[in-house]
Amino acid sequence: MIAPPAPPVVTNAGDALAVVLNERGRVDLDHIAELLHCDRDKVVDQLGDTVFQNPADGAWQTADAYLSGPVRTKLAAAEVAAALDPTFERNVRALVAVQPSPLRPSDITARLGAPWIPAADVVAFVKQTMDVEIKIHHMPELGSWTVEARQLGYRAAGTSEWGTSRRHAGELLADALNSRVPQIFDTFKDAGGERRVLNVVDTEAAREKLQKIKTEFERWVWTDPSGPTDWPASITSASTTLRRASSTARISSCPAPPLRSRSMLTRSAASGGSLQMARPISPMPSAPARR
Repeated sequence: MIAPPAPPVVTNAGDALAVVLNERGRVDLDHIAELLHCDRDKVVDQLGDTVFQNPADGAWQTADAYLSGPVRTKLAAAEVAAALDPTFERNVRALVAVQPSPLRPSDITARLGAPWIPAADVVAFVKQTMDVEIKIHHMPELGSWTVEARQLGYRAAGTSEWGTSRRHAGELLADALNSRVPQIFDTFKDAGGERRVLNVVDTEAAREKLQKIKTEFERWVWTDPSGPTDWPASITSASTTLRRASSTARISSCPAPPLRSRSMLTRSAASGGSLQMARPISPMPSAPARR
């Protein structure tokens, strides 16, 4: 026969919490109070900062669960709740302590074509550096950018300073936004028809101008007075909202009780499909050594 598991020893609130999490998979203060033979308020006092009540739904969670995930959103909700109920002030203090550090400009790569860069800022960049009004359409769901800048094909800024005679700055800007590498081909006609040959010199010239546009855009973003001013704050808010749960978090110094042993059930065809207790499989005896 399989011996029943030994009942867990509960001597404090941490032990009781470990037992309840093992049995129910969530924080159940009523059950913890039952195990400790005390009321809920005393349980909350004893557990301290190992559990928190989420003001969003009123559910109690372990500190590791509550102080991870969208911590900026949780902090905003906790601040609203604390204004109405001072008991949530400890939530605010704990969430403030785990907020991710804000990003610095040096931590952010302003890459043309990044989905978080507004099209209006790229338009402003072209206006500032090339003195041309263009239109840019961004379709985030497709990751596609469309540039309307034909006038750059007739200006020195587009065909000499920021582009080439064979690929003007507007076309190169579209290449940058859509992560394309420009290639310039020459077309030759002969008896066999047309054939296209890569023009290495013109291709290299176009790629140099493309890199110039990319480098200038990043400089303009962070150092030019006409560049965007709200990027660090907006990017930090979007990219440092989540915090991972700590894999080393501990609820108490007491180890969690062992999982309850599960009876192995097997269906017997001979007994008409009734459930029977499966016998434990004994290890095969090792064969005697040959002499």
